[in-house]
Amino acid sequence: MRKSNSLGFLNLKPSVKTKLFLAIYCASLLVALAALWLLYFVFYDATKDGLRNEITAIARTAAASINGNEHRLLELSKDEKSPLYRKIKNHLNKIKQANPRIRYIYTMTKTDKPNIWQFIVDAEENPKLVSHLGDKYDISDYPEMQKAFDGPIADKEFNRDKWGTWLSGYAPIYDSSGKAIAIVGIDMSANNVKSVLAKQRQTLIAPMLILILMPALLGWIVSRGATKSLSITIDAAKKIALGDYDQKIPVTTRDEIGELAEAMNNMAIEIRKRVGSAECMVMIDSLTNLYNHRYFQDKLDEEIERADRRGYKISLLVIDIDDFDKFNEVNGHARGDKALKQIAELIKQSIRDNDIAARYSGEEFTVILPKTGIDEARLIAEKINTAISTHRFSAKHNVIYPLTVGIGIASYPDCGETSQDLINAGYMALAKAKKTKGHQPVYCLELDKNSLKKGRNTLRSNKDKTNAELLSAVFCLIKAVDARDQYTRRHSEFVAKYAAALGRAIGLEKNDVEVLSIAGLLHDVGKIGIPDSVLNKPGRLTDEEWGYMTRHPVLGADIIRGIKGLPKEIIRATLHHHERYDGAGYPDGMKGEDIPLTARILTVVDSYHAMISDRPYRQGLSPEEAIEELMKHKGTQFDAYLVDKFVELIMKEQAGSKSKTPAKLIKPA
Repeated sequence: MRKSNSLGFLNLKPSVKTKLFLAIYCASLLVALAALWLLYFVFYDATKDGLRNEITAIARTAAASINGNEHRLLELSKDEKSPLYRKIKNHLNKIKQANPRIRYIYTMTKTDKPNIWQFIVDAEENPKLVSHLGDKYDISDYPEMQKAFDGPIADKEFNRDKWGTWLSGYAPIYDSSGKAIAIVGIDMSANNVKSVLAKQRQTLIAPMLILILMPALLGWIVSRGATKSLSITIDAAKKIALGDYDQKIPVTTRDEIGELAEAMNNMAIEIRKRVGSAECMVMIDSLTNLYNHRYFQDKLDEEIERADRRGYKISLLVIDIDDFDKFNEVNGHARGDKALKQIAELIKQSIRDNDIAARYSGEEFTVILPKTGIDEARLIAEKINTAISTHRFSAKHNVIYPLTVGIGIASYPDCGETSQDLINAGYMALAKAKKTKGHQPVYCLELDKNSLKKGRNTLRSNKDKTNAELLSAVFCLIKAVDARDQYTRRHSEFVAKYAAALGRAIGLEKNDVEVLSIAGLLHDVGKIGIPDSVLNKPGRLTDEEWGYMTRHPVLGADIIRGIKGLPKEIIRATLHHHERYDGAGYPDGMKGEDIPLTARILTVVDSYHAMISDRPYRQGLSPEEAIEELMKHKGTQFDAYLVDKFVELIMKEQAGSKSKTPAKLIKPA
């Protein structure tokens, strides 16, 4: 008699469909579990990195708000009862209260013994836990902490000491000479970190369920097609997986295999549509439907490489709309956007099929002309110029508003050897075109050779391409701030122009004047980190919102500090352009001539332009009223000598103007 088998189902002969289902399910489940495992650790590291960045930012803000010179005096006096000690301790306590996850915040400095540091100020109020001024601490086991004097940093892993287990961040405190003399330390307990991680892990529940259910769903769908025609379908599916979305699977039956083949054909069509759509989104400007800045940069590099390889010329047109800010101001941004679309269409109609038109920035356009010399490029530029200048743009109250453009022309290899050279040359030619009668297009080789050479080197200190790209990225950040606050660009351009003029007026060398000009352009780049609700608030700021505003010099200095070859004076000017001559400014409360000269110059010009500018929440002062305010506060808020020189400069400019109301020449539109 045959023995019964309690596992009788093993004697069954499963169908191909069942086998395929099991195979796909098991394989997919393993992949899903591996993905879950990987997802968890990636998520864990990302969350912990976010906390590390958070405590580093808090430490950096705290360090930037402490006067290094005062801190050094406290270190020497070793007096915990002094007003200075209580001042710094109270300040640290406010930071601690504003960030509830922080457990300890303190300052430390080095001793004459290696890896032996000492506490200076500890915000802890519990007498049993506080570290007193002069208490020593061995940092041998804290590698990140040892680097804190070099810049902001946080522990990569938890550290354990007699007080508990912590994730810590540090930032250096600088004295007026820029030397790191102490550090601020921030400790976040492991329990706080783990509670954050626990909350964040809850967001993984839905992806985990999806990844667990997907293998069963996938196995069921695919196993339905387990027939004799499966191999044909698999071959076609493999081609689709490799990116051949035009592949069509033959539908030879109306059973499950036929349904699967038809479904995969539809899937390939849908993928092809979505891939095409995604590629368009990456390369197309959403407003004008021209190519965007990123695509233009990539394509220009590609065309230069091809031209170099095949030995032909290419040309570049740089196009800027004249007085477009005024058009927007008079007619509103909705009509301005409509005008941009019309200009983009006129440019497309004026160029050839193989030319590449792009929106470079707000009202600036570029056109790459492959296999094109200067003569043909000039004809295309004149065609664009005529098309735009004769077009009837709709304005407010059904008025026809004329718009014109300036066009600069540059060609490879005559005007430059790299894409950045070509763009610089195009912009220089554009500047001259805007000064010509009728705004006729200007070719780069019509410029003075020394000017062209200077333009080529503007963004390439010591021919360092990497540095040029970084500096270009900073100017992109300025454009990003400008997109959020239209006032910023006009303000930065004004400050750059008049800071350089003031530098020349007090007899600075040419290189120092150039430093002032660049510092004027970059001084407000830190506003990229200020929330829109604060940056564009129409009314008075709250104390918390003002706290955001006062951080922008520190953030701006941090952003540009990484630019290789950028003069340190520009970084210092950006960091200290809101210091006051009487020491009541921020972020470091520097006083008198301890404030860098470039920063003192920026402060005068920056304040003057802020006063004469119209803002949503107030009307700007007249130039005369602004000058009166400068004179009233010289010696307190401003360097008196610089105010006198600046006022003299403004008065000379007014006197030299032929206008009946010359003061309006320096008031922004």
